[in-house]
Amino acid sequence: PVTLWKDKALIEANLAVLHSFQMKNVTIVDHHTAAESFMKHYENEQRLRRGCPADWAWIVPPISGSITPVFHQEMAHYNIYPTYSYQDPAWKVHIWKKGKDGAKTGKKPRRKFHFKQIARAVKFTSKLFGSALSRRIKATILYATETGKSEQFAKKLSEMFSHAFHSQYFCMEDYDMSSIEHEALLLVVASTFGNGDPPENGQSFAQSLYTLKMEHTGGMANGHSSPLNSASFIKANSQSDHLLERTGSLRESVTDTELFGPLSNVRFAVFALGSSAYPNFCAFGAYVDNLLGELGGERLMKLTTGDEMCGQQQTFVKWAPEVFRVACETFCLDDCNNVFDLANTLNNAPITASTVRLVDCPAMDLKEALSKYHNRKIYRCNVACNRNLHGSNSSIATLGVELDTEAGVKYEPGDHVGVLACNRSELVEGIIAHLDLSELDPDKPVELQHLKETQTSSGVVRTWEPHERLPRESLRVLLTRFLDITTPPTPQFLQFLASCTIDPEDKDHLILLATESTAYEDWRHWRFPHLL
Repeated sequence: PVTLWKDKALIEANLAVLHSFQMKNVTIVDHHTAAESFMKHYENEQRLRRGCPADWAWIVPPISGSITPVFHQEMAHYNIYPTYSYQDPAWKVHIWKKGKDGAKTGKKPRRKFHFKQIARAVKFTSKLFGSALSRRIKATILYATETGKSEQFAKKLSEMFSHAFHSQYFCMEDYDMSSIEHEALLLVVASTFGNGDPPENGQSFAQSLYTLKMEHTGGMANGHSSPLNSASFIKANSQSDHLLERTGSLRESVTDTELFGPLSNVRFAVFALGSSAYPNFCAFGAYVDNLLGELGGERLMKLTTGDEMCGQQQTFVKWAPEVFRVACETFCLDDCNNVFDLANTLNNAPITASTVRLVDCPAMDLKEALSKYHNRKIYRCNVACNRNLHGSNSSIATLGVELDTEAGVKYEPGDHVGVLACNRSELVEGIIAHLDLSELDPDKPVELQHLKETQTSSGVVRTWEPHERLPRESLRVLLTRFLDITTPPTPQFLQFLASCTIDPEDKDHLILLATESTAYEDWRHWRFPHLL
């Protein structure tokens, strides 16, 4: 009979090695976990860099290769430079000059350093750099977003904290959950999507946090936890709210060991984004805040919510300096020079004629500019047919539009189509008519640049940098295809308009709208005004 004894022997040997490592608490990864980790890395590389070089023969494990996901993955093996490669032995391939060139030219040969001397110099500088970084407290900022708003807030928060902390910000799906127990300061900026769900790039973090809670409370069955959904978050939040109230009332009467959890050494604060127009307002942010508290984390500030319908930006601008101040006091950094003034001014950088300029430049290709601005692949399509599916005489209009697409457009039935529409020409011309264009041709390509100030050890360094998103196009094209001129101006833009206003009454009214969220929301919802 066929026994497949060789295969059994290999499997048993593999299991024995894994078991011996685990018994000694030494980290080791089995080939199935390694294959799944590579597939996750492969997906991230495809999304971020449109490719990932890999050698199939090196990636696929020798045992059980055909049942791992990497076995069926097509891979392209190519080199990306600069790269790390296997180096040939230097003593075999190096050509020693031995001063021959210096003898011919009459130049004095340069001093040669031995490897030992260079190694000592590198070790010394590394020690200085490490000691400088070790004096700073590590601050980790996590964000989860669907529209990019949370990422913008996290970036601003990281810039602020970098002046007093060793600050880094990550997307939740890119964060290594094994590091969360070792964080000193954890800041979370998270939005809520749909019916209380986390954004797509925050789902894995939510599941990992929930698993950590189940492991801590002993609520996991067979080492597995059920996947979370909207109802799970809503139910967990309602339960956690009661637990937080009870914990707050009992905190003074219990010992430190009774409140001990896996995140007992972590200080945290959460800023939750959402819209009050939807049910379960900021449910995901509240869920993360509650779980971090239940796992033993020390809450620096209560959960702060930013409502998209009412002063979200103003709420963040108030919250960020406050959490920065509390963090500095918690870690005894309140003696840093001008650290609080820096926090308060970072989010309120003025926009004036001296900090923004337009520079003449060649125009970008419109298709390339739209693709870069929207971060999407853009195709030019002509409308081949446009008809009412209910009939030309029907009062109900459901349009069937046929597009003549370019070659290479890939789509499947049910895919959505995004149409990049133009702003109405009368609005564009009306805005241009109100501008002082004595020194600017509205049809000449320009690049928008802003003055950036960077704090360095030698002082403030000022440099002109191009706008991150706006392409090099004429003012008319920017107003027509790139700028949103049909929605109410933001409070920041109203603040800028107030700085340009001569009439005192108009200036006071604009400042009121820019600083008071209630007045701004009342004005915004009244006829939904635009620039004209």
